[in-house]
Amino acid sequence: IVILLLVVAGVWLFHQSRQNRPTRAELADENKILLLGNSTEIESLDPHMCTGQPEHWVITSLFEGLVAPAAEDPDANAPGVALSWHSEDFQHWTFKLREDARWSDGTALTSADFLYAWQRILSPELGAQYAEMLYLLKGAAAFNRGEIRDFSAVAAKAPDAHTLEVILEGPAPYFPGMLKHYTWFPVPRHAIEKFGGMTRRDTPWSRPGNLVSNGPFMLKDWRINHFIAVEKNPSYWDSKVVQLEQIHFFPIDNAESEERVFLDGQLHLSSAIPLAKIPLYREKKPTFFLQNPELAVEYYRINTTREPFNNPKLRQAMSLAVGRVALVDQVIRAGHLPATGYVPPGSHSQYPTLERLHFDPEKARQLMAEAGFPGGKGLRKVEILTNSSGSARTVAGVFQE
Repeated sequence: IVILLLVVAGVWLFHQSRQNRPTRAELADENKILLLGNSTEIESLDPHMCTGQPEHWVITSLFEGLVAPAAEDPDANAPGVALSWHSEDFQHWTFKLREDARWSDGTALTSADFLYAWQRILSPELGAQYAEMLYLLKGAAAFNRGEIRDFSAVAAKAPDAHTLEVILEGPAPYFPGMLKHYTWFPVPRHAIEKFGGMTRRDTPWSRPGNLVSNGPFMLKDWRINHFIAVEKNPSYWDSKVVQLEQIHFFPIDNAESEERVFLDGQLHLSSAIPLAKIPLYREKKPTFFLQNPELAVEYYRINTTREPFNNPKLRQAMSLAVGRVALVDQVIRAGHLPATGYVPPGSHSQYPTLERLHFDPEKARQLMAEAGFPGGKGLRKVEILTNSSGSARTVAGVFQE
């Protein structure tokens, strides 16, 4: 009995100490440090070697492009490295760069840094997966495909150290908004050349102690599968408005685990909520829950050059067999919209939703039979490769069924 009482007392004292002790988030508040859950470990901090959202959050804290998200509305455009820009026809653009732009080591940032970055990401030897993001630039696609070898044939020029002139393949009023993506950001030529050169992949230039950046923060520490820490960059042109001293990004690739860490006061912000709990948070814990629209589409990519998916009737049958409305309303239950076309519904009435995809099991059966697989007979097993997040596994299960 005495031992049991001591155990109970110990548990009670431990619980009380936990109740009275400040959380990690509260301690971070005192030091102006923001703690963020970042879903998973990142591929790289090289803007030309990345393709994911976890990388996006870190890279946009370290680097800045010509145009930046507006503070009051991230979807709007605000001056970044470029003080101003204009175009008479939305095809020919001129950008005036600020003269006080600096890299984190104090080196002046000029228009040549943008040309170097664009040449690098488009160089076939580098093999950047997101090189196509720059195909709007006249000549960029031909250079990336190796059809032309001289980058001067790409329509991007620097008349002086603080002016950029670009010509696009056609009119694009939305072009300034595209420049907020990290594929268009400048990279430090002097740092990259020091560690192997323009087209060398996975060199140490983007690691702690070597990374030179131009954004509001600079890299402080990176401990794989533990955290990434960035700290305020005193060389940033607008550093006086940066209120945070540091941001810590934590790679937690399990939504349930990240939720527990958040509720325990170890994070300020988490974007990972178990799908089944979203209705609960929306109704019972609205102060913890914020939902904003994201113009994105989730899809499965298949190889249409190999059997049996080289048969368009089979592909159409599989599409018609998916109940997208039931998927988002009854399974995901997170406010998603069913994809009725490849482009997601826009936020403006002038972009009407395309009704190209729908649920029609009878038509699907008919097309399956016409494709040579009546009732699915003769169709080999198909594997779905997906990521490890809970939502991806759930959706894959629906498709499997």
